[in-house]
Amino acid sequence: FLFLDSKKGSINKKILTLGFGAMYLISLYNGLIAHGLLSYENSSEFLAPAFLAFCFGVILIRKYTELQNTDLGRELHTLSLDPPKVKG
Repeated sequence: FLFLDSKKGSINKKILTLGFGAMYLISLYNGLIAHGLLSYENSSEFLAPAFLAFCFGVILIRKYTELQNTDLGRELHTLSLDPPKVKG
């Protein structure tokens, strides 16, 4: 259902759907090799989780830059630069 929802969703949903879709296809390919339905070649087992992790990283960077461009992000940045003032 994620695929159907991603067509009208945000770019982040589309990236996530792409990651899960690629993971599914690569895992399916590896499963066909494991059952002997395809001839064995160099295995690409590491590609599926690596591509999914890459997609998560892209979404994380997009969300981080969105936060930095909002008023809340600027306020948090200002608070982190100003040391707390002690009364006394």
